[in-house]
Amino acid sequence: MSGPVDDAALGAVLDANLRELRLPTVRRQYPELVRQAEHDGWDYEAFLLQLLEAEVLVRRDGAVARPLRGARFLDLNTLDQLEWDAPRGIERPQVAQLATCEYIERGEDVVIAEPIGTGKTHGSITLGVEAVQRRP
Repeated sequence: MSGPVDDAALGAVLDANLRELRLPTVRRQYPELVRQAEHDGWDYEAFLLQLLEAEVLVRRDGAVARPLRGARFLDLNTLDQLEWDAPRGIERPQVAQLATCEYIERGEDVVIAEPIGTGKTHGSITLGVEAVQRRP
């Protein structure tokens, strides 16, 4: 942009550009981070880093949340919620190995076949949640 521009015009152009670039978090957090940067004396790089980190974090969260919603799991079980004291046919080392999700990279299937009430659904959901969270 050439020549002086008033704050309102600058704000409108910035808002339009952020919409076009699809940076909603930057657009939403920009005013507050400007105030914080001015108050704390951030340099341009620190300010830009804060803006972009906010956008990246929101996108990462979305990259996990969307597939989890799409999977329609009954519950969102995680590894730390597994009850290791309950009798199960699958052992902790097996779960730890499956939780690395290497079988996905190798294109292998996993079949969990155990009697009723041994936690197959809970374990399967746990592995599904882990796979989504490890997604690059």
